[in-house]
Amino acid sequence: MPLKNRLEVKLILVILMLIISSTLSYSHNDTTKNLDLSAKYYENLKTWPNKFLNLNKNSSTGKGIKVAILDTEVKFKTVNNLKRIHYFLSNDNANSFIEASTHADQIVSIINSIAPDAEIYLVVVSNKDGKIKENDLKNALDWLTKEKVDIINMSFGFNSAMSKTIEPRLEKLYKNNTVIVAASGNEGISRVNYPASSQYVISVGANDYSGQKWINSNYGTELDFSMPGVQIIDKYRQIYVDGTSFSTAFMSGMIAKLKEKHHNTSNKDIYAKLIQMTPTHKWNPLNGYGTPTF
Repeated sequence: MPLKNRLEVKLILVILMLIISSTLSYSHNDTTKNLDLSAKYYENLKTWPNKFLNLNKNSSTGKGIKVAILDTEVKFKTVNNLKRIHYFLSNDNANSFIEASTHADQIVSIINSIAPDAEIYLVVVSNKDGKIKENDLKNALDWLTKEKVDIINMSFGFNSAMSKTIEPRLEKLYKNNTVIVAASGNEGISRVNYPASSQYVISVGANDYSGQKWINSNYGTELDFSMPGVQIIDKYRQIYVDGTSFSTAFMSGMIAKLKEKHHNTSNKDIYAKLIQMTPTHKWNPLNGYGTPTF
């Protein structure tokens, strides 16, 4: 049974996407700011998401759980934390793939910090400029279906004009009990990007350390939950970053903890469990059901 029922007609956007070819764009227009902080404030900034989510109250480490991250190449030593890396970059999309951004490093680092024993599969579908080819994404999803991964993290978004080719693959993964998590988007608009808007995907927006919606976090009827996504330390560049990309990674790490002890739990039951873990169990368009905590 799908997570939620949605229907949104976007004829104009469909036509536009057909015109501009099959190249998809990352929604990881995350904001960055340089660090110039006292040691105490830096430490508080570094640990606030974990404290906010009460991660220390759950001792699970994600052991035996396969988490796939669809993203760019990694740039730093986070490659040591990977179980496997697989490339789905077509030749014409690899031209600008010269030096990776740190986006994937940050996503890997967050998930690994929450679920250190999870088996992380990095699936490279984007060049450093954030461009994704439709066919590359289709091939990646088909491969992940065969690999029988438990969780898929997608910190990107694009126009729903591509949903006709991607949606059947998401449905198949969902029915195979793979939890799919995606970013709502960073445009601050009342519409959740695709694939987060899919009925087979858990959509995640960003909140700050007070639990309030981040101003640039997309929201609306398709939003499911919100997770920390403001002032997240990027230890590789000594900056802090904002964005729903990172909120998505926190959700994927949390689900890895849940699935370790409940490996065969259905997607529907995982979704219900996450709702139970929120403060009010009530939905609103700005934060979805809010933030699940342990």
